[in-house]
Amino acid sequence: MSKIIEIHNDINPTWLLTGKGDIYYNTSSTTTQTTELSSLLALIREKEEIIREQDREIGRLEERIRQMTIEKEKHVSDAPISGTANVG
Repeated sequence: MSKIIEIHNDINPTWLLTGKGDIYYNTSSTTTQTTELSSLLALIREKEEIIREQDREIGRLEERIRQMTIEKEKHVSDAPISGTANVG
């Protein structure tokens, strides 16, 4: 999303994020828009970093689940089978 705002600097980031306001900036309030743009870009970068951190954590947890599943299957296959009827 930050790339969209950087490339299309005439697009109102508030509109892009919330759908509120005008799609394009009004040229009369350039200073306010620049400040708003900077703070929104910072917020987007922060959220993108949080998403990357969560993605890494999900990967670690998935790997842990995979390893625990393998370990569980190993213990189940090593368990003695009792209660089976002997035929003959």
